[in-house]
Amino acid sequence: MRKGLKMQRILLMVVFSASIALFLSCGGGGGGSSETMITVDSPTNLTTISGNATYSNGLQMGDGDTLTIDNASDDGSTVINVQGDLTAAGTIDIQDSDTTVRINVSGNANLTGTFSFPATGSNNILEIVVNGIITIDDGFSPITNGSIIIVDDETLLKTPADYIADAQEDDGVSPVIMQPVEEPTTTTSSLLPSAGLAGSIVAAARNCDPNAGVHWIMFDWTKRPLDPVAQSTSPDPIVVAVWTQCDLVVDSFRVQAPPWTPHPDKNADNSEPEARGKKGVKGMTMNLRTNGKMIFKGGSTLSLMGGGDGQGATHSGNPAVAVGGKGGESGDLKIRAGGGFTFDPGATLTINPGAGGAGGSATATGTDGADGCNGEAGADATATGGDGGKNSKKLRIRGVDPTGKIYIGTMVGGKGGTATANAGSGGDGESRNDKSCNGGKGGDAAAAGGKGGDVTFTYGGTGIVTNPAATPGDGGAAATNSGWGGDGGSREPQPGGNGGNGGNATSNSGEPGQAMINGGLVVGTEAPGDSEVATIWEGDGGDCGKCDGIGGNGGDWITKVGGITTGSSSFDKGSSDCDCPIATTTTTEEATTATEATTTTTAAPTTTTTAAATTTTASTTTTTVGEATVSGASTGYIHYAGWSELCFAITLQNVVAGSILSLQITDSLGFYNKVVTAMVGETLIATANAQISYYALYNWTILSITTATGIPYPFTGTTSGSINVTTAPQPCQ
Repeated sequence: MRKGLKMQRILLMVVFSASIALFLSCGGGGGGSSETMITVDSPTNLTTISGNATYSNGLQMGDGDTLTIDNASDDGSTVINVQGDLTAAGTIDIQDSDTTVRINVSGNANLTGTFSFPATGSNNILEIVVNGIITIDDGFSPITNGSIIIVDDETLLKTPADYIADAQEDDGVSPVIMQPVEEPTTTTSSLLPSAGLAGSIVAAARNCDPNAGVHWIMFDWTKRPLDPVAQSTSPDPIVVAVWTQCDLVVDSFRVQAPPWTPHPDKNADNSEPEARGKKGVKGMTMNLRTNGKMIFKGGSTLSLMGGGDGQGATHSGNPAVAVGGKGGESGDLKIRAGGGFTFDPGATLTINPGAGGAGGSATATGTDGADGCNGEAGADATATGGDGGKNSKKLRIRGVDPTGKIYIGTMVGGKGGTATANAGSGGDGESRNDKSCNGGKGGDAAAAGGKGGDVTFTYGGTGIVTNPAATPGDGGAAATNSGWGGDGGSREPQPGGNGGNGGNATSNSGEPGQAMINGGLVVGTEAPGDSEVATIWEGDGGDCGKCDGIGGNGGDWITKVGGITTGSSSFDKGSSDCDCPIATTTTTEEATTATEATTTTTAAPTTTTTAAATTTTASTTTTTVGEATVSGASTGYIHYAGWSELCFAITLQNVVAGSILSLQITDSLGFYNKVVTAMVGETLIATANAQISYYALYNWTILSITTATGIPYPFTGTTSGSINVTTAPQPCQ
């Protein structure tokens, strides 16, 4: 009877969020079409195999040798039978995509080389079935875009989806080490990028005869980091599995799983209703299982694969809608030993869970409204950042006391995706022959940052496992720029058009992730995640048109963090200073000359009376002012909840109290352009304020200084400057 069957079966399972499938398999052949008998006596014969092949005298590959498998014309599978020993120190380059390659070895296998599939493959599988002793040593490089399965018994071969499903199942009897909090899920894909493996995994031969020798895996993959793995269009996770019938020794075995490459952003224009990013894929699953005993020696560290980042999304249109993809979840790990676990003195197992993937960013840009009669409304814009991937794990241990032996590394949640919504401005009202038209409304803008990924850890077993450190994901930042209202048209003396109302803005930064460790909410330096700033850019109302147009109302704005309001107000109303100019009238009275008639009386002395001529002319009055001097300017800024305020104190000379000063304020980003006015006080200082909503370098220039009746002053002195607004307040003087 087999030795392993005499032992009490104990199962140690580790389930974590990483997908790795490594198989140790013994035994025989496989399907395939044609078969070619090949005898290799020297590396120069290692060229290309275009079909099934048999190496009758074993296969010896030295460093630098390459065996190419190109069987595109076959039925999607290739079988290589090695009669004798396999030494693979070079490269086995598999050219076919979506293929299964089986290597059957009747003798021993020494694997120290590289196995590769084409980068475009999505369902690639490499199965290695060894009847003798397996040795995996430094230099071994598993494929990163397909499954690698190594078994010591052909009956242990399964599909990648089966290994993934098994990694999420617990029979409640066999010992397990790690498992997700979630219910087991079923997968259908066989996409398996492999992890880098390091250290020593040792398994007895299939007959479990201790005199027959042991299998070895002993290398440090952390010395040769794997290239990033392209995320598949399939949402299913990937796997590397190692299953054996006989005892397995894990000796200083180190795994460094490869990272995912980000998805290219999804870009769309008005021809599509929205841009929606894909979810990041789940990290690969590692499934390590023996039906015999599992013996740990030295220090083994398994750094598992994180979830893929969600795809970013960018959309421009009317309306504009962009949604970032959610971050993928970290992968799973399961370790099981039917015959129980043994830790040699000082032996340890450290599991570093992969991080949750970051949520994809979202940028929505609404188109501006066209000028017209009336001006067209600006397009609305809605942007939603993807949620960060969560990291939820449940540690189950049966069959061994983990105290001082099993450790869990820091658990990290994915950062929420950023969201930026830029609404379109309203079109200006045109001036027609018969009327002046109204400006269009500015578009509304809404941005919501993605939620930070939560971290959840629960240990359900005996002994002591130190709680892992937790770093939940930060919430994604949110920024909005609602549209300005269009200006009203002017055609004097017709009534002027009204300015369009500014767009509303809602900016909601994502809720930070939380950490729940063994039922307790963690609050510390790294948990919960940080809250990012919710910023708004102005959606002022449009200016009035002359004559007597009405300025548009500024849009309403709200800032939130995780749905909780932190500030609200309204943007500035457009100018309503659009009175009709009073026509200038000049009246000149004509000179009046009055001459009384001459009266002559014969009876008396002759008397002649002549009235003097009288001339009346209207007088003209001319008023002039001297040159004003700007002798000083004090500036600063104050922060409030969700917005800030610029402040100015301009000191003047040679002006009279009650005069009016006008300032133009712009920013270095090209988004801000505002004109503010201030009255000169009795001390000849004009004070002004301007609301802003984001950090930038702001430039100011004096446009004009006029008397209360509108007579302009020529002016000199300090007429412009800049204010660099940062996080540190700079109180106004």
